[in-house]
Parts: sequence; structure tokens; C-alpha cells
Amino acid sequence: SEKYDNIAFFTTSSLNNSTLKTNLLKINPSIQVLEFPNFDCNFFSNISPTIENKSKRITTIYNLAYPNRNKKVVICPIESLVFKTIDISQLKNKILKLNIKDNLNYSDIIDFLQKTGYERVDFVHNKSEYSIRGEIIDIFSPIYEYPVRLLFDFEKLEKISRFLPETQLTTKQIDEYSLFLSSEIQFSKENIKCFRENFRKLNITNKDEYYKGISENIILPGSDQFFPILNNKFR
Repeated sequence: SEKYDNIAFFTTSSLNNSTLKTNLLKINPSIQVLEFPNFDCNFFSNISPTIENKSKRITTIYNLAYPNRNKKVVICPIESLVFKTIDISQLKNKILKLNIKDNLNYSDIIDFLQKTGYERVDFVHNKSEYSIRGEIIDIFSPIYEYPVRLLFDFEKLEKISRFLPETQLTTKQIDEYSLFLSSEIQFSKENIKCFRENFRKLNITNKDEYYKGISENIILPGSDQFFPILNNKFR
């Protein structure tokens, strides 16, 4: 549309949203099409949303919080409006821009990854994962379609390179890369305190192992199911 820079397109389900996105890009490849799907699991069911689902949602949140000049179409199923999400005001200091010209050190980056919910693995294959091998850190930020390999000289960042998850081989060197929240589901001290209060208030039963684990900042698989009670400031 020439009249509007940003359009929200509401659908009846998430099933055909990817097809709709593909078709919109065929019509106009210059626009940015963002998906904000409904969570693909039931909360309080011992199951977490998939990585792909969480990545699509947090990428849309990022692009709305930090907009570029591109015209945007946001595809959003009506059912995804049922659950509140993080307040944009809470996103301050939740982005870390990596640039070899900046004075960012090894410890700063590791600290950010740990505080924003990235999962440490042996080899990075999926979004929101990172790995450490000596002076090398591999990271897959959810707001990109490719991961990067950071090479350090002790604490100083020396090189940023893209690499292929399939082969783990680097492809080309780049100048910058941004890290954002791994997803909107965050287990900060404030959120854990809120979780504990709401868990007791709602008298949730048969999930004591999750209550104990999250209370001790041990995030068990399936802990994302408690997203609706993690923060009373959701919008």
C-alpha cells in the first residue's frame, strides 16, 4: 500500500501464515513481512513453545520496538491477541550490538547471553543458542537468519564471521551483529519473584518440581509453560 507504511493483517489461524507471507513478498519483495503467531502449545501443559515459534514472535517484537525504514506488514492470528506480552518499556538495554570497533569484551557478551535466556550447547544449530570453545563464541541471534562466530584475542573482539550451522564452516566476515532477547519468555529475578507469588496465589498443583527449579533459577525443560504468570507488567 502506498498510503500506509505499516499494516497489521489479522487472520483466523496460524496455519497458512507462512504461505501468505511468501505470496506478499512475491507481490512486493521490498516490504518487510513479519509473523506474530499464536504460541504453539498450551500453557501449564508441561510443554514449551517451539524454537521457531518463539523466534518468529521475538523477531516481530524487535522490529516493532526498533523499527527500520522498511514498510511492514505484520501477520497476526486473532488468537495470538489473547495472551499479553512484554512491555516495550522493558526492552531498554535488551539489545547488544557487536562491532569490532567497539570496546566490547568477552565477559560482557557471555553475561548478556546468560541474562537473556540463550541456551548453551556444544554446537550451534538453532536460533537462541550459543557455544564456547576457548577464545571462540558461536551465537545465533533470533532476529537473524544466520549465526556468527566471534573470535577473541583474550578479552578483545577481533573478528565476526557468518557460518553455516550444517557444516560449522565460516562463510564471510562481517562488521556488526546484534543480539536481542532469546524470546519474550524471560526468567529474570523479577520474573521469578512474580512467578512464585502467582504460583502460590493460583494454588497450582502437581508442578512442584517446576516451582522448586525456577525458584532456584534452574530452568527445566517445559518451564516456558508458565509464561502467563511470569510478569504482571505484560501488555
